[in-house]
Amino acid sequence: MRTRLVVLLCVLLALGASAAIRIGGTLGDPHFDAESPAGILKTDPAFLHYVTQRIVDAGGLPPDDFRADPRVEWPEVSDLPGMFTVGQEFAVAWFHLLLGDGAPLHVRAVWLMGAWASLAALGAFLLARELTGSAGWGAFAAVLWALLPANYRTLGFVLIREDFAFPFFALHLGLLARALRVRSAASIALAAVALLAAAATWHAMGFFALMEAACLALWFLRSGENPLDAPRAWLAPALLAGGSLLVPVLLAKQFALSLPMQLLGALLAAALWRRRTGDARRARWVFAGGLALLSGGSWLASRLSGGGLADYSHVVEFLLAKLGRLGRMPEDPAELSFGTLLLWQGPFATAPPEVFTYGLTVGIPVLAWGLWAAAPGWLRGRRDDGLPVLVALTALSFLATWMVVRVQILPGLLVPVLAAVLLARVASRRTALALAAVALVVQAGLVQRFVLAQDVDWYVQPAGPGRIAERQQMIAWIDQNVPAGEAVVADFLNSAAIVAFTGRPVVQQPKYETARSRDRIEAFFRALFQGTPRDLHALALSWRSRWLVVDRPWLANNCTLGGIPMREFFQRGARPGTAASFLIHPDPNVYGRVPGFRLRYQTTSAGGFPSFAIYQLMPPQRAPR
Repeated sequence: MRTRLVVLLCVLLALGASAAIRIGGTLGDPHFDAESPAGILKTDPAFLHYVTQRIVDAGGLPPDDFRADPRVEWPEVSDLPGMFTVGQEFAVAWFHLLLGDGAPLHVRAVWLMGAWASLAALGAFLLARELTGSAGWGAFAAVLWALLPANYRTLGFVLIREDFAFPFFALHLGLLARALRVRSAASIALAAVALLAAAATWHAMGFFALMEAACLALWFLRSGENPLDAPRAWLAPALLAGGSLLVPVLLAKQFALSLPMQLLGALLAAALWRRRTGDARRARWVFAGGLALLSGGSWLASRLSGGGLADYSHVVEFLLAKLGRLGRMPEDPAELSFGTLLLWQGPFATAPPEVFTYGLTVGIPVLAWGLWAAAPGWLRGRRDDGLPVLVALTALSFLATWMVVRVQILPGLLVPVLAAVLLARVASRRTALALAAVALVVQAGLVQRFVLAQDVDWYVQPAGPGRIAERQQMIAWIDQNVPAGEAVVADFLNSAAIVAFTGRPVVQQPKYETARSRDRIEAFFRALFQGTPRDLHALALSWRSRWLVVDRPWLANNCTLGGIPMREFFQRGARPGTAASFLIHPDPNVYGRVPGFRLRYQTTSAGGFPSFAIYQLMPPQRAPR
């Protein structure tokens, strides 16, 4: 009884501490505005705020134009649940409506998502408990999870989909370990439904599921142990495939044909072969043949149906480019495709060393220990309490994190679990407890340092603290001066804030998971940095817009998206004659007299150089020849 109470208190401590760090760190940030979100939200958080506010305005139900929204990518309509993994927005909207105390929506989102994201600790607890057979080591994993700075990458971002989806994935891993132990229909179904919920609420979950399925497949090829050997294991791929047909975005992206589903299908074919024939040696060949057939069939079906899978082609190009260039961005952007350039920024950048040395400090020795401990299992190809698969997935998550810094939450979950599994195997209980105490003390010190040093500079990038006030000015001017219903052309980062806080239609949005979205972003940047003012003028008119917002500092820092090397831009400026040479020029006599554009407003900057300028397009006949 006493042990259970200690375990419960440890898990509650992990949940409470994690939620407090997230909520307190966000609300206490010096740049956070608890009154108005207009100055601090941009890109993805601003877009999610827009969708959430529309659900609030509809009383918690989908808005009437939810499947044909005209404001997100004007002049086309957008099927929001078909294009995006909508889920978090409903949860926040319902929470906001339930409380109904007049607090700002973005503050309510901080409270709910801070608490929700901390639920990943339950997944760490359940997975470690299943793999060790000990609730005590499960509690250790939950507490260690709460002490890893890597698990707080999204602190301060207010609305980010991974905060909502990742606890589902963490729960799925714990339920999967349980399903592999008890092999009941209910356990298998629960594990599959948790994964389906994760995939339905964040696009990247498809790649997490791919890493998981790849490790299970590799272990099967090495050992012959098939996770789908259980009599009712077919429920997992059936529920995932069938459930994906009921979720608009998973149906549009053809999740049922994705690589994780192909691997699961091939494993199921191998399991059925083994069960019916008893031939375990040829089961591997059945797996290989089944995977080839499923891959070919999925590719053909995707091409014939219009290609939901093709929306992720830029991700494959991006990953191959990252590996081929060892994570280093080439100086000349022309060496990469536009889709790769678009991804190679922000949360998709190559992880700096401090992510591993600071964010995942104990993870480095834990992974090294795990590789050493799992080597005999891989060499023998024998079942070893799940350790070889857990180590393989952890090692793969480290590689994925190096390639994409955003992925650090995956090793952030797996490292505590792996540490618990390894410590549970130590013969001396006193030694194991001493090592556990050292790990917790080290990480407690680091997370305290992390909390004390917290400063979300994302709010003010790239031009400093004045950015918040300037963005508020820009949005207020549009709200007061641009006629309702008229579209605004702006970069994808600021477009999200414009549509969220003015309701004016925009032509770009920051969730570029579709080819149409990426094509629009590319057209804008090419016209700006390589075309003339007339080209940009014509492009804006083709989108049926007569308003242009220019964010000079941000566009300058993202000149590579326009095919211009950053070093060249900052040494020589924009190429003469291009639209950028006028619009991003520091001289008001130049940016105030752009052919075809009338400067209507520029923000007031404390530093003397206004970040935002708003132009109105002149009639076409007055555009330059």
